[in-house]
Amino acid sequence: DVRRAIGAGTHHHADGDLVPVAEGNGYGLGNARLAREAASLGLTRLAVGTVFEAADLVGRYDGDLLVLTPFEPSDRVAAPVWDALASGPNGDRVVRTISSREAWDSVAAGPGPARVVLEALTSMGRFGLTADELALLLADDATLVALAQDRVRLQGLALHLPLAQPS
Repeated sequence: DVRRAIGAGTHHHADGDLVPVAEGNGYGLGNARLAREAASLGLTRLAVGTVFEAADLVGRYDGDLLVLTPFEPSDRVAAPVWDALASGPNGDRVVRTISSREAWDSVAAGPGPARVVLEALTSMGRFGLTADELALLLADDATLVALAQDRVRLQGLALHLPLAQPS
């Protein structure tokens, strides 16, 4: 069932809207089909796993695409795809997840505007900025200038929470 697959992984947008997740093969249904279903439900954002999935859907889905895999400028395979998306006609609809200072600095150095969410490190320990790194980043003069000059548009904070709580 397509609607059940859309609900299998979800995020919440700041406005309270549901943000469905379509990644991999779309839970067997295909990401394009899930994107069409999300659009038919009136949802304006869709989260995808990778920049490659965003590139595949950006011309077929009119809403925003949040890429869950963090942007890393040193990734020789993904970086050209990010660059192509950013310079393309729909680049303003793609939101990058940023989980390192290097990634932030790379995006902030660009002409922008780049839309981003900052990923905080949680007990999952996968990736993300520590609380101290987040505080330093957000207090940095260069960060404030990048935000003021609209080179970066901070869309929110992402947390990858564990599935089960420790007892």
